[in-house]
Amino acid sequence: MSKQVWLITGVSNGFSLLPALKALAAGHSVIGTVRSKTKSADAVRQITDAGGHVIELEMTDSQNNIIAAIHDAEKTYGQVEVLVNNAGYTILGALEQFSEEEVNLQYQTNVFGPLFVTQAVLPGMRARRRGTILGVFRANFFHARQEEPPRAAPGRRLQGRRGRPDEWATFRR
Repeated sequence: MSKQVWLITGVSNGFSLLPALKALAAGHSVIGTVRSKTKSADAVRQITDAGGHVIELEMTDSQNNIIAAIHDAEKTYGQVEVLVNNAGYTILGALEQFSEEEVNLQYQTNVFGPLFVTQAVLPGMRARRRGTILGVFRANFFHARQEEPPRAAPGRRLQGRRGRPDEWATFRR
C-alpha cells in the first residue's frame, strides 16, 4: 500500500489516538486535531514523536475557519487522502433538561464540525478521483440510552447519507 496522508479529528485520547499511531507505524503521514495542545499534551507528544503533526481545531468554529485550518494543515504533507471524523462529545441527562445552548453546541460539534472538515478535503479527493472518509459514530448515535438523546440526534443527521449517485461518479474511473 502506498503512503497516504491521514487527517484524524479528536486524537486527544484512545479512540482516535490509537488509529493515528497505527497509521504512523504503517508509514502513513498523519495530521491529528485536538481542541487544545496543552490539555492533550500526552497525545500530542506521542503523535509528534512518531512523526505526525497535530493542529488545534475547534469543531464549533465557523465553516470558513475550519476549512482554512484544514487547508493550512495540508501544507505539511499535501492533500488529505483519508479522513477519520471522530471528534465529538456527549452530554447526559433527560431530554427536557438540556438548554438550547447545550443542544446547539452538541450539533455544532457532532454535525456541523465534521461536515465542514469533510467539505475541506472533498475537493482534493474529487480532483484525484479517490479518497476515504470514515465517520466514527458511537453506538449510542443509533441506540441511545435514555440519558443520551442529544448525542443520538446528531449522529442520525450524518448516518446513512451517501449522496447522489451522480455526485459520487466523480470518484469513479
